[in-house]
Amino acid sequence: MRPKADWRIHYNTYRPHSSLGYKPPAPVTVLPVSLIPPYRRRAA
Repeated sequence: MRPKADWRIHYNTYRPHSSLGYKPPAPVTVLPVSLIPPYRRRAA
C-alpha cells in the first residue's frame, strides 16, 4: 500500500483517540446486542 493509505488506515482503525477515552475508533470485537447486558447498552 501507499504510505498515506497506511497512515490513514492506522489513524482511523488502530490509533487511540483522546475524544474516545483513548480507545481506537474501530472496535476489536463487535458483539451482537443479545450478548451485551442491558445495563451496558446505550439508548438509541
